[in-house]
Parts: sequence; structure tokens; C-alpha cells
Amino acid sequence: LHYIMSDNCPIIQTNKRSSPKNNINLSIDLTLQKTEDEIRLAVLGYAQEVKRIFSTFTNFGLAASMISVILGIIPLYSYSLQTGGPVVMIWSWIVVGFFCFILVASLAEICSAFPTMGALYYWAFRLGGPRWGPFASWTAGWCNLLGQIAGVASGGYSGAQIIANIVSLTQGYDFSDAEFLAVYAAVLILAGVVNTFAETLLTALCYVSVIWHVVGVLIIVIWMLCTAPTLQNSSFVLSHFQNSTTFSSSSYVGLIGILFAASTFTGYDTAAHIAEETTHSHKSTPTAMIASVANCLILGLILIVGMNVCIQDLDSLIDPDNTQEAYTILWQQTVGHNPTIFFLLIVFVAIECSNCANLTSASRMVYSFSRDGALPFSSFFYNMSKNCGSPTRAIWLCVLVSFLLGVPGLANNAALSALFSLTATGLYSSYLIPILLRVTVSRDTFEPAEFNLGNWSIPMGWLSVCWCLFMTVILCLPQQTPISLDNMNYSPIALGGLLICCWAYWIFSARFWFRLEAKVSVDSTMPSCDDFEPILLQTPTKNNFKNTNNSESMTNFQFNDDGNNATAILSTV
Repeated sequence: LHYIMSDNCPIIQTNKRSSPKNNINLSIDLTLQKTEDEIRLAVLGYAQEVKRIFSTFTNFGLAASMISVILGIIPLYSYSLQTGGPVVMIWSWIVVGFFCFILVASLAEICSAFPTMGALYYWAFRLGGPRWGPFASWTAGWCNLLGQIAGVASGGYSGAQIIANIVSLTQGYDFSDAEFLAVYAAVLILAGVVNTFAETLLTALCYVSVIWHVVGVLIIVIWMLCTAPTLQNSSFVLSHFQNSTTFSSSSYVGLIGILFAASTFTGYDTAAHIAEETTHSHKSTPTAMIASVANCLILGLILIVGMNVCIQDLDSLIDPDNTQEAYTILWQQTVGHNPTIFFLLIVFVAIECSNCANLTSASRMVYSFSRDGALPFSSFFYNMSKNCGSPTRAIWLCVLVSFLLGVPGLANNAALSALFSLTATGLYSSYLIPILLRVTVSRDTFEPAEFNLGNWSIPMGWLSVCWCLFMTVILCLPQQTPISLDNMNYSPIALGGLLICCWAYWIFSARFWFRLEAKVSVDSTMPSCDDFEPILLQTPTKNNFKNTNNSESMTNFQFNDDGNNATAILSTV
């Protein structure tokens, strides 16, 4: 899109590949110089409403915080030792990391073409075409939104459990349910405050979080290696299998043992949800998504190998009568009491950084979904605070809903299990939809942007589809036997309930009004942004244009393409 401003009138040029039916409506603020990012976003159908405060590194920092190896490995360490032990932990981490790398590459290719805050549901709409786009977008949006909010709740719950462990070790005091609930609320509120003041706190958090995770993992591993009384050999770390479940099949135990890795390698769409706040988002966001997965894979291997090498007595870690978590017992056996408390503080800060990133992603999803009218009371939640520069109403809605989701977990382990299950199943389901549409409906019409997979795009897309389906099935398998209400895996119930509610809402209401046509074109033949190079020869001001209403600064361009050139109809908004 050659954006050339003359002294008295705008001249808009398009390339000759444009279809005559591509009529694009843009609202452009003529008092501001338009950046490449703003023009790209306008072509996708949205105005620039938030400041672009994230760079490639800070975008990566937020995504890496979301895919926190400390949050993923430490709370599930006991579970992973019992369901396969060291051999399943290390090899499942590598296998899951490899396939998630393929998955995130497929998502990154789509993101490069459509760098919007809505991310997955917007991609599904554009890739699904007029027939499948609205329904696919609706389903992907709700799966992603509830998965994100459930992630905030589960992250806050994990943070509160770490605080409870610290108090128990230092004071010998166990929280009551009311006290734990208060701590849980405080953890969520802290994340809400950080997100509210996004321009000053959130970008700084990105730097702190990356450094904290890297340095924290290295401190824990090196300290343990230096002080552990004995170290395990490579055979134990790479090949020792442990089955402390009630299942007799080693293969089945190995399958459910990969859940700790599968639940960790989620949330890379966080980078996409802040695309409208990232400079050069069509390049920066895909880079950040892939880098965050690579960072998780490397740091996770270091932490897993480091902790498993230092195991002193495996039986003492998996004893069902333990009142403490396996990681706490291991640290006390290797580094002592006080360093264990220090490690727990490292873990808590890392979890809180991850929770802040999760809340950022969830709140942007709420804001974008409201912008497209998908949520109840959308007009209220579609609000960007001028003072804070953040969607404060969306942020605190996520905090409130996350808190309410976590409350039943205090009285019922089944409710807590369903909460944790909804996070992974919801996210994997939302990843599946746009990629499936990419390799089917839009196989021949999708036009990749700067980041593209070339001839590997379709094969990697199908691998990603198969992986998402496989992981969804694995996440729904029973994890204990005999199955009872207290130990059953509530993932299929949580996912099924989500889809039933989502589709019922669609059938009886949303299918009549949920459309994005007012803001974007679903015509897959529309040229991609990469066919245009924005050039601004002169900064546009009001004086450059004949504006019949001098009090307004918004001017509307309607582009009518006849196949060779485009005429611009200028009118005041």
C-alpha cells in the first residue's frame, strides 16, 4: 500500500493483483504520522488504540514468562516422579518440545500475516472464509479465552501454595481455608496491579522475568550440584522408569507422564495477543513466539536434569504419606533448610511473573473479543484507560473471574482438577482450529507474510493438527484407577462443558449477529500486507486537507479498486 501524501489530496495506489471487489474502508487520523504497523493494522480492519510499548525482546520476555519452566516443572514434580520418573521426564520434555516447536512455527506463520490482538479467533475467521469463519472464530475465541482465564486462576493457586509452603517451613503454621483464600486473592491482585500500569511496570517486568528465570534456574541447579551428598549416574537420569500409580501398563503410565511437559508448553499465543502493542509486529511477534519455546526447551532440560541428578532417595520423594511436596523434600536433602526457603522465594517470583504474563494475554483477549462484540456487556469492557494505557476493565474482570474459579478448589479436589485441566485443553483446542483451517479451507488462498515456512507450511501444519488432537486425547485420559469422583480426570468434562455452552450460545444467539465483516474482509483473495510498501513523503496534518469540520481530526478513506488503480474518496468522520 503506497501511502503518498501530496499538498492538497491523498493519492492511494494498490498493486495490479488486487481483485476489483476488494473495497477497503479505513479510518485514519490525519494529525498523526502513520507507521507501517498502523497501516498494516488498518488494512486488517482495526484502528491503533494502544501504544506500541513492546519490542521484540520484551514481547519475547512476556511470552517466555507465560511458558515458565519453573511454574511448569516445580509444582508437577511429584506427579512426574510417580508417572514414569526420570526417563519419562527428560525424553517427554524433548519430544513435546520438538512437536510444540512445529506447532508454534505454524501459528507464527499465520500470526505474521494477521498480527492482531484477537490472534487465534481472528485468524480462524480470516482462514475459515464466509462459510466456516464465523463459527470457527466463535469456537476458537471461547476456548482460548476460558483457557487463558483458567490459566490465571491455576497460576494464582500455585503461587498461593508456594507462599503456604514458605510459611509452613519458617513458622510451622498451616493456613486455614480463609487465610489461603486471602493469599490467593492477593496473588491475583498483585498481577492485576502490574497489568494496570502496563506502560511503566509490565515492560520492566519482561526484562526482570527473563533474567529471573535464567538466573533462578542456574542458581537452583548449581547450588544443588555443589552441595548434594551424592549424585546419580547418567543411567538413572536417562533410563530409570518409575511407576507409582495403580496402572500396570508401563506404556500407559508413560503416556500420562508426559502431561507435565504438555501443560508447560502452552501459552505461546501470549506474544500474538500483544501484537498491536509491539513494534514491527509482523516480524517481532513470530520471532518472540518461536524464541519463547526454544527458551523453555533449553531451560527446562537444565532444571530437569539438574534436579534428577541430585535425587538422594527416590522412595522418600514419592512416599504417599508425605506432608510436603517432593521438590521441598529434595531441596532439604541436598541444600538444607534455609536455602530451601530461598529456592521457594525464587519459585514464587517466577510464578508471579508468569501469572502477570498470563493475565496480560487473557485481558487482551477479553478486550479484543469485546471489540468484536462477542462478550456480554462488550461495550463496557471494550475500554482502554487513557491514564494507565491498559484495558483496565478487562484486566480486573479476568482477576475477578479467576478468583471465583479458584474458590471451589478449596473444598473439592475435583473442582481444582477441572480448573487445571481446562487450561491445557482449552488452549490446545484453540490452537487446533486456525491451523486446521489453514491446511484445508485456505490451503490455496493463504498468503504468508515475512515469516513463512515455504514448502514446509502444509506438512508442518498437518503435523501440528495431529499433535493438538493427540495432546487433547492424552489430557483426557484417566490418571488413577479405580476411578472415583475424587480422583477422576475432569479434562473431558471441562472441555465438553465448555464446547456445549459455547455451541449452544452460538445456535440460539450468536450465529445471528457474530460477524466481523463490518471490520475485515473475509475474502481470502485479498492481497497480503507484504505486497505493499508504506511510504510517507509528507507528515499529514489538517492543513493538508480540505476538512469541512475543523473540530474533527478523523478522515475516512474509501478505496475503490478497479483492478489497476484505486481512487480515494475523502470524507470527514
